Amino acid sequence: MLRLTTYFALLVTAFLSVTQAAQAETRGLTLIVDRQTDTVELYLSVSAEAAEPLFGLPKSTLTETDGSVDFDQLRLGTFDIGDDLFAKVDTAFDGRETLFEAMSLMVHPKVNAMPFQQPLDGLIAIEVCTLPTPETPLTLNDLQLYAGFIAYTDTPDAKLTMHLPSMFSEPMQVEIRDYKNGELQSVTSQTVGGDTRNIVVTYKAAPPIKVEVIAIALALLINVCFIALAIVNRAPVLPMNRTA
Repeated sequence: MLRLTTYFALLVTAFLSVTQAAQAETRGLTLIVDRQTDTVELYLSVSAEAAEPLFGLPKSTLTETDGSVDFDQLRLGTFDIGDDLFAKVDTAFDGRETLFEAMSLMVHPKVNAMPFQQPLDGLIAIEVCTLPTPETPLTLNDLQLYAGFIAYTDTPDAKLTMHLPSMFSEPMQVEIRDYKNGELQSVTSQTVGGDTRNIVVTYKAAPPIKVEVIAIALALLINVCFIALAIVNRAPVLPMNRTA
């Protein structure tokens, strides 16, 4: 019974951790940068009502005349709104102007916010929406916006600069998760707002795992194997069931 209770508590803790992480991702702006051999993919997650003050995207692009959102239309995903979202954003690699093309844009209700930690999360968030249309009409305040972009470049490790057209009067936190060929290199944070309109992503290769860490891990693994072997050797031998 104790083991079952402990297992249940671990499940609840894990569920709450995921839920809290998803809720945290609905605040501020999260950027995932995935640097490949000759391309850079960029995924972003932000509250939908921030699209206008942050990127200059008119609310009318996402809403009807009464302020409600046609969820059926937006849940299908669309790259043209993604292009509109980035139309006023100037992007550059090491000062050289670079064009990011939209792959898709998707909205999800904030109560069902998607995980957004790695490139695969970004790809799923902009491509998949299995939720039915809510009975109550949604507004931008109810939605989290996800968008994906791609740029072709021969310098994927160059410094990426994003110059935003307009900003909130109050500061906004930006979390940047920088990947190289699917491997996380760094997680940094910046504050934008007011006169600060640039987001700068400087590539920093993740430090290699030290030999000492590997040695300690191997030693722990060997100890676990010895303990398991000792337990097996001490197990009682059951008598064979003989028949006449």
